[in-house]
Parts: sequence; structure tokens; C-alpha cells
Amino acid sequence: MNQLIIPEDYDILNSWVNEIHGNDSELENTTMSFKRNNQNIIGYMVVDKSDKSWCLGDGVVTNGTDNKPLIESNGPFGNCMYFFEYNYRYAVDVAKSKHLDIVGAIISLNNVLDFTDGTAISIINDNKEKFNQYIEQKIQTYNKKMQSIKNKNSVTFKKYSCEINRLSCGEIYITDFIEFLKVMSKKQKQCKIDAIRYCNIEYSNKCYNTPMYQSTMICLLNPKSVIEYFNPLNKQERDYVDNKYFKNKNS
Repeated sequence: MNQLIIPEDYDILNSWVNEIHGNDSELENTTMSFKRNNQNIIGYMVVDKSDKSWCLGDGVVTNGTDNKPLIESNGPFGNCMYFFEYNYRYAVDVAKSKHLDIVGAIISLNNVLDFTDGTAISIINDNKEKFNQYIEQKIQTYNKKMQSIKNKNSVTFKKYSCEINRLSCGEIYITDFIEFLKVMSKKQKQCKIDAIRYCNIEYSNKCYNTPMYQSTMICLLNPKSVIEYFNPLNKQERDYVDNKYFKNKNS
């Protein structure tokens, strides 16, 4: 895939300025009513059978602590809860291939770092200066910690040294930015991210040279976003979830 290059001098809005009385900022902020509603989405998590039993319980999450197990797995954004968004078939196939099981969850999200619609670009760009300052401060912190370590051959010393080299060379990972947002969220609530939405493509499974398995994933950073767990293999539970959360009660 060719790299997406956005030229700075190409004003795509310029020819439309007269349509809105010369105010191009108004056009930028015009709501097109296409924003994804993150309220009550379905996610499927691949788990082992013991975790599934522990996760479900009575299925109902009554508050922030009762019956809200945190089942984490290692993924591209670190150790978090990973869900296949709506993609039941994909979750079942993954579970079968790994001899595991699946559990469903009703998830309600407020702030999402969304890599599927480009909004993540705005969040990253808006925080670029503060993020660079955070990286510089992190390097300084590691340097201070290294100075206090007497054994220069210790694992901890080498770890700090590797991190300093990585960050100083500009080898920045998305997990660095996630950690930055966590730090910022303690100061500014708008930086608090509930989840990361991204595309997962398995290039190893192809049909006619096109990846067969492609899914939108939810990396859940805030476990309190889970409203309720359910067993997606049970038709009664599926119907219950559908009626409770997705049917129009006024119809």
C-alpha cells in the first residue's frame, strides 16, 4: 500500500468558502451526522473456559467492582482487554483455532482513540508538543535513575540504557503515546481514553490474494466501560441482550 502523503499547500476547502460566506472554519466544524455512536456496542473476547465461567457469573455488572473481572491478553497496545467488535464469526474461528472459548460484552465508550476513521490523527497532532516534552522528561528521568545504580552490568541499568537510546533515536511506539495519555488524563479529563479502535488484518489467511480475516478491534483501557457480559453461544442470552440494549423500546 502506498504511503498517504497530505501536502500542506493543498487547500481542499478553498473552492467552497463562498458557499458558507467565506468562513472556511465553519465548514471544517460542520457536523455531517456520520459520527459513530459508541453507546452499547458488542464485543467478543476469546478466553479459556475457566475465565469464561468466572467472567459471566450472573452476567450482570451492577457497579464498578462487582462481577467485573479483568481478563487481559498481550497485544499491539500492551496488556489490555481485546475485543472483536461485532465480528462474532471471526471470534469463533479464532477461539476454535486456539482451542478456547468466547464471551460477549456490552461495552459503552465515551472517548476512543480511533484509528479506523482518522480521528486519532487529530488527537495525536493536537498533543504533539506536549508528547515531545513528555518523551524528553522521560529520558531525563531514566538518566537520573541510571546515575543512582552502582552496578553498570545490572539488568535494570541496561534496560534504562536501551530505553534512552530508543527514545533519543526517535523510535517511538504507540504504547509510549498511550502511556502519555494516561499521565495527561490525571491532569485533564479530556485526555482520558476508554479504548483504542483499530483494524486487525491477518495477511497469512488469503483468498484470491485478499486477506480473509479482517476485523475491527477494541482494545479496552477502561474496564468500567463493560456494562454486562453474556454468553454469545446461548440463544436465550443473545435474545436477552438484543431486546435489552438494541431494540427500540418505543416502537
